[in-house]
Amino acid sequence: MRIISQKGIEPMVDLPYEQVALEADSCLIQAYFGNMGRKIVARYSTPEKAEKAIEELHKAYMGVFIAKEIDASPDFEEALKSTLAQGFGIITVKKDCESASFEPANIVFRFPEDSEV
Repeated sequence: MRIISQKGIEPMVDLPYEQVALEADSCLIQAYFGNMGRKIVARYSTPEKAEKAIEELHKAYMGVFIAKEIDASPDFEEALKSTLAQGFGIITVKKDCESASFEPANIVFRFPEDSEV
C-alpha cells in the first residue's frame, strides 16, 4: 500500500506504508522513511482529527473499505465527479436510486483533508 500526503502539504510525499514509521504528534502526522528524515504528511485542526485519520489509514491497510455516501440531489452528477476524483473504486447505486456509495480500492491512501475527517 502507498501513503500520499494530504493535499496542500509541500512537498507532496508518496511512500510505501510497509517501510515508513508514522507519528501523530498533536495535530501533525509525520512520516519517517530511511535517510530522508522527517516529513509532514498531514495537518489537522485538532488532535482528535489526526487520530481519526490514523484510524482510517489502519482500516484501509487492513482491507476495510472506507465508503462515502453520495446524495442524489440535483447536483448528483457533480458530487459523483468530486468523489471519483479521490481515486478509483466501486460505485454502488442504492435500489431507490436516491443515493450511491463509493468505495475506493485500498491500494493508495491519501490523508484526508481536515474538513473530511
